[in-house]
Amino acid sequence: MNMITLAEFPDVPPLVHETIAGISHIDFGFRTYPDPSAWIEQSQREAKHARPIAEIVNAIRQQYAGIDMPEAVRKNLDSLAESGTMAVVTGQQTGLAGGPLLTLYKAMTTIALAERLQRGTGIKTVPIFWMATSDHNLVEAAQHHWLTLDNQLAHFKETRQGNRTPVGSLPLGEIADKFFEHIAPAIPETEFSARYIRLLRDAYQPDSTFADAFRQWYTDMLGKYGLIFFNPEDPAIKRLSSPFYQAAVSEVDERLERIVERSQMIERSGYKSQAPAEAGRPALFILDDGQRRKVVLEGKARRGLSDIIISRDDLLAIARNEPEKLSTGVTLRPILQGWLLPTGAYVAGPHEMAYWSQLADAFTPLGIEKPSVVSRSSMTIIEPKVRKWLSKYELSPTDMFVGLKMLTSQLLATRRDEASDHAFAAMLDDLNSHERVLTDLTRGNDFSGLENVVDSSFRKMNYHVDKLRHAFSERSKSRHTTLLQHVEQLSNHLYPGGTPQERVISSLHYLVRYGDTFIDGLRDQAMSSVGRHMFVELKEWL
Repeated sequence: MNMITLAEFPDVPPLVHETIAGISHIDFGFRTYPDPSAWIEQSQREAKHARPIAEIVNAIRQQYAGIDMPEAVRKNLDSLAESGTMAVVTGQQTGLAGGPLLTLYKAMTTIALAERLQRGTGIKTVPIFWMATSDHNLVEAAQHHWLTLDNQLAHFKETRQGNRTPVGSLPLGEIADKFFEHIAPAIPETEFSARYIRLLRDAYQPDSTFADAFRQWYTDMLGKYGLIFFNPEDPAIKRLSSPFYQAAVSEVDERLERIVERSQMIERSGYKSQAPAEAGRPALFILDDGQRRKVVLEGKARRGLSDIIISRDDLLAIARNEPEKLSTGVTLRPILQGWLLPTGAYVAGPHEMAYWSQLADAFTPLGIEKPSVVSRSSMTIIEPKVRKWLSKYELSPTDMFVGLKMLTSQLLATRRDEASDHAFAAMLDDLNSHERVLTDLTRGNDFSGLENVVDSSFRKMNYHVDKLRHAFSERSKSRHTTLLQHVEQLSNHLYPGGTPQERVISSLHYLVRYGDTFIDGLRDQAMSSVGRHMFVELKEWL
């Protein structure tokens, strides 16, 4: 398995890869890997935290209604209810068919890290997946990308715009049927495909919500590892969260001041603040007539088109009496997570890690323990046929990172026809030489007045030479048709649309081809690629 640093991987914020490499200009603000002794000490402190853990666990059990809960999940829920149990948490949007590969990588890193910490410390540790069900971006959630049987990149996308209803609570409706219509022809018949198609259809029914379908799909895949799926939009969880929301409103000024100051310090150090932070914007949303609207405190900040202006007293009354209407934004969700769950570590993607650093001082006003923030596993999967193409053309997976157009140009440049290139170079040299001689002659009395004729004639000759050279170049390209096709297919597999594979391609592509071997391989290698990027030669798992 080949590895590269996150600095060599595209689009990783410098604050993150420099922190992991130990060369950042500032302190990240969180541990980036749990220390075993600190884990034991935090377990003792979490045991004293006055969270309603028994009620929270009961609410999670109710969320599994209608699903055959795996025994490993049941045992972990029992453990979660016990004093001193710790949690490793991750989260992601509830995308179609489980979303892109990175969602699965987050889940596997969380499972593997929880197992490692429990073995190393003796502290009961459970993995939890926080489903981002309050997110209202339907277009982003209702999309799915896969590779067709002829190695082309295909996608399904819901095109409805303007939705502001939390996606997790939306029934799939006709999206489910349209999705299967699009994807069915792309699924090859293998020894594994029938099972995964059945599981997918069982989960993604028209009357299922995005959250319920996501939970069922992943529980069927990962239930044996004990991963608990948690829906924070559950009304029962919202009611239990009322004390937190009240405290968050009461302490809003100090919390926001700390986030803004930290964000400014990050920017002064030469890094980018990932999440917007502004006084008067408490990172809360109100569900108003079914629409999720961002809260702006009265007299504190300028209102956007979809924002709702509210006084602190009225917001406090909602937190006390109608907490079901509230949900958190990105800078408050991590703190709510720590209030609800004994979170010792959070498994984050690179851009999440960047905005977590803005929250380094924001946990204290609400009395919440800071977790470690651990970089999720990061991988590029290389199937056997992809390895053959790479080897045939002597390419590395990292060559794809320059983009398809640039890579194609580079490859063709190394395969130019030297004979024709030499002939055209010589021809242009001759033309330039003759043009200079004739131009010099026009400066004498005998040929004066012919300057424009010489200039015009040679421009025409250069034009025809360029045209002839282009014709030879196109014929040369046609000799490399197979190369160009394979390079495009390589790009589709490894860097589709100029984006890393893990952020685009669905895990379904690999599950129907390789079955549980793929899942087990991810589990075994998850911790190996924490803080690095791994190129996985899939033939080594088969």
